[in-house]
Amino acid sequence: LKYYIWNYDGTIVTKDQVVVFNKLLWENATTTKTFEAANAGTHNFYAEGFDAFDFINGVKGTNNTLWKHEADKVQLTLNTPADVAALTGLTTGLTLQLQNADKTATLENVAVSGAPVAMTTATLDQIKHMKVSVPVTNLVPNKDYNATLTFFDRNNYRINVVKIVIKMTLPTAVPSPFRIPAAFDGDDTYGWAGWDGTNATYNLAGSLYNPAAGFNGQQYQFKLGNDCTTTDNAPYLITAPVNVSGVGFVVEAPAKAVKDEYVYNMTTGINYYGLNHGTVWNWNNTTTNVFKLTLLSPVKYSVLGRGEMPAAKITNQGAMKILYGNGNTLNIVSTMITAYNPKTTRSIKYLDGRDGDIASTNLKFTNATDGNNALLTITPNVDGTYTLTSSETVSLQGPTKVNLTLEITDVWGITTPFNFYVTVTPNY
Repeated sequence: LKYYIWNYDGTIVTKDQVVVFNKLLWENATTTKTFEAANAGTHNFYAEGFDAFDFINGVKGTNNTLWKHEADKVQLTLNTPADVAALTGLTTGLTLQLQNADKTATLENVAVSGAPVAMTTATLDQIKHMKVSVPVTNLVPNKDYNATLTFFDRNNYRINVVKIVIKMTLPTAVPSPFRIPAAFDGDDTYGWAGWDGTNATYNLAGSLYNPAAGFNGQQYQFKLGNDCTTTDNAPYLITAPVNVSGVGFVVEAPAKAVKDEYVYNMTTGINYYGLNHGTVWNWNNTTTNVFKLTLLSPVKYSVLGRGEMPAAKITNQGAMKILYGNGNTLNIVSTMITAYNPKTTRSIKYLDGRDGDIASTNLKFTNATDGNNALLTITPNVDGTYTLTSSETVSLQGPTKVNLTLEITDVWGITTPFNFYVTVTPNY
């Protein structure tokens, strides 16, 4: 091929260039394979349809020669940067083994290379199958990965190409059991909060069936559906819980989340074999793994009651009496109040020997402007109890109720009032 260059000064320069038109001797062949990951190691399978390709079955090329007489070198390449990243590693990557008819002998080992590699031409006519070995650690499920196997002749001209497309899938099983039905109301679960000194805590084992054990040996993972980056949601920011050995999946949330009963949208996935992209978030098109979590104060609801659990009450209202005058006293102690902790379904103490989730209490008159408050004096004691002392200066005309409120503040900063009354009776 001769081409001419016309310079700016009017001179003409000619140059001869040799151009070789290299037409493939056999048409492109394509083999595809979709496989389900079964472990974290390298997966091996045979390329589908490879044994039926013309070039290894004695069909002559366009130059009327056999493949075994033309092929001399081979090169395996990956088609895109994403394929390279996923299918190669520090010591291993995608490899091929060209085998004989009964698959008992590997005639050529082919790895990804930057240049064609010489083949053993004496055994070319024995090649009938292609075994594919692929590490799955970095594969993204349901994505096509593409490689190209190119054969060259002695002059390094391409004679034929095999395109390889592989796709990994993940299992689609649905764990059963997963939710604990007794812990759910529809898709909502309400967790009784704990406290670690800094954050509210809740172990998801209270709502889900043994999540730390995973499913068939595969670990669960959790992600949040809330946008906790906005101004409104930032005070409730949490991170997705992870499995801590011997502890399980524990949600850690700001105390404000308990105080405001903030609702977290959570999704559970199954991470198969520890693969980097091996988490299934959609369990066979079910929504079992999507739920809403609200952390509640067990102290608050021990006072108010919830569902079938009764609210706190005075154990014996008839005994809540104090004789007027003479400095008579009545000690307000824990046993005077019957209340149940919903976290343990056992009794809870507010005053002496109080529950660890209670930060402080305050006993006061319910109505600061009630004149009958003059009948009593309230004194807090170091053991958490209170002492009521009757007045000696009021002209008492008969039994009189004095309304009191015990303010109970929990570790999450919630103050819940408990109202009751004491009867001041004449001393006669």
